[in-house]
Order: sequence, then C-alpha cells, then structure tokens
Amino acid sequence: MDKKLKKRLYVIHIYSGSEKKVILDLKNRIKLSRLEKYFGKMIVPSDKKIENISGKLRKIERKYYPGYILIEMELNDKTWNLVNETKRVVRFIGANAIKPEFIKKNELINILKNIKKGIENNSFNLGERVRVIEGPFTDFTGIIEEINYEKKKIQVSVLIFGRSTPVELDFHKVIKEN
Repeated sequence: MDKKLKKRLYVIHIYSGSEKKVILDLKNRIKLSRLEKYFGKMIVPSDKKIENISGKLRKIERKYYPGYILIEMELNDKTWNLVNETKRVVRFIGANAIKPEFIKKNELINILKNIKKGIENNSFNLGERVRVIEGPFTDFTGIIEEINYEKKKIQVSVLIFGRSTPVELDFHKVIKEN
C-alpha cells in the first residue's frame, strides 16, 4: 500500500547568481532519475520592475534572497542526494543540513508578505517626477500629486496641449525619472 506523499517546502543555499541554472539542472536531474512525483514547485523569490537605465527602459529582476531557492519536495534519501549533489548547490538550510527543517506555513506567509510589500511599495513620493511607460500617455512626464497605496494608483499632473492635466495611473504604468 502506497503511503500518501508529503511534500514540504525547503530552502537550499546555492551559488549566488545561478538560481535559474540550478533550477534547470534540478528539473533535468529529477526527470532523468524519474523522481518527479517527489518534487513540486521551485521558487526564486523575486519581483520584476521596469527601470530607466541610461535613458533606456529595462526590466530588472530583483531577488529577495540571492543565493537561495525554495523547493517543494518529499524529503527522503534519494531526493536529498539528488538535490545535494547538483552543481552549484551548497546545502540545505536548517538546524541540521543532513535532516533539514521544512518551512512552516507561518514562515512562508511572512516571506510571501515581504515579497508582496516589495512589489507594491514602489516608494513613490509626492512631488516626484515620473514618466508614463504604458497606456495612452506613454512617454509623458509629470509630477505626482496623489498616491493611493490601497488601489495601487497615483495621480500625476501632465502637460497636455500646454495645460496641466491630472491623470490617474496604476503604479506599474510609471517609472521614476532620474
């Protein structure tokens, strides 16, 4: 009789900057070893935002915990060895790296809250100059007059035909001007 698999979330320490490569390597090794049923999601806690770098708009991925990956798995000798023997993996995180502790639900909720705060809080300030990057006012610049963090919207005063006009925009549709 097959017992029900109990996948839990663990943290693995890896070489910083190789998060995507490690996930790709792990997925390939899991498939080759036919251990897919023991593994679930692999997450690099991060967010993406658009920044103005040298006058060009670029999508930047900001990792919240560089050098760490969250991995959902059932921990047993085979899965532990597969993860631990993958290139660029340093070790499991926990009180004991041989028998690591899984992330408890309340710890995961705190991690996800911090990520959400980082995504939502673009730290806009009243009077700050921003440029519109999406929508009918693309490439217009203006000054922030109001900020509504609950609705994730700002009111920007832009010049249209020489007149200052207030425009309500979503946070993700503007970037700060340098």
